[in-house]
This record gives sequence, structure tokens and C-alpha cells, in this order.
Amino acid sequence: MKITNEMITSPEMQGLHRESSRATFFHFASEEQARLYFREYSETTVSLNGKWSFAYTESPENIDENCYQENFDAAAWEVVNVPDCWVMRDSVPDNP
Repeated sequence: MKITNEMITSPEMQGLHRESSRATFFHFASEEQARLYFREYSETTVSLNGKWSFAYTESPENIDENCYQENFDAAAWEVVNVPDCWVMRDSVPDNP
């Protein structure tokens, strides 16, 4: 199969031949909570959904070595919604 630009950038193609991503086991404080099976009821589950700062670089060497620190100024970075498909971002070149 020849890889095309559409296969890499099309949201419809991102999940081609792939099972849905999901965690299947969660810890619950009680049997009653487990029977309801809502991840929100698990005290050990943290949602990563939300707004994240995002910066694309051509190479790992271009990453600011302080970007992981809490006081890092990411004001110049793009704010993206998570979950999202990062290859569909306008800030990402066509051929990363």
C-alpha cells in the first residue's frame, strides 16, 4: 500500500485498521461504584481532556529544555483542545 499525504492528514484515515484506544480496567473504591462503571467515579483516573499548550519543532534539539517546569512561559505556544489530531493543526507542516 502506497502512503499518501491524505492518509497522514485526513481525520477519517487516522483510525484506519486500528482498534479504538481505551483503558479497560479502572480501580473503584467500592463494589457499588464499580458496578456503575463510570470512570469518573474512580479516584485513580485522571482525564487529560482540556486545553494544552502546543509547540511544533522540526527536531527534538529545538525543544526548550525548561518547557516541563511549572513556571515556563508558554505564551507563544498554540493552545489546542485535547483530544485532538495534532497532524491536522495549521501550525504543523505538511510533511513533518
